[in-house]
Amino acid sequence: MEVKSKFQQGTLKVSDEVISSVARLAACEVEGIIGIAEPEASFGRMFVKPDKNDAVKIKISGDTVEISLGVLVKYGCKAAVAAKRVQENIKAALQNMTGIMVSRVDVLIAGVVFENNKKE
Repeated sequence: MEVKSKFQQGTLKVSDEVISSVARLAACEVEGIIGIAEPEASFGRMFVKPDKNDAVKIKISGDTVEISLGVLVKYGCKAAVAAKRVQENIKAALQNMTGIMVSRVDVLIAGVVFENNKKE
């Protein structure tokens, strides 16, 4: 599935993989975000090579896109603040880089990462 934007000179097509990659990178730029949560394991996934873009769900409605993803936050980080910044960063990055309007960004705090500060 692709998002199409019409310009006077022609049509711009942006693939789901590009949208997913931009969203992943934008989310990981936010302070306190350790990474993107991998999709849940299922029986069907045992036989298919996992795709890193599966962690970001994309729904295209007309000329807008909705994004849903899970993130891993660093212990001690204010999760609600980080999630809000992830939403803002993804929306801004996609709209600036591709011109696609983002109608919604759903962020799930999928886990907390505890870092061991002891050096061995």
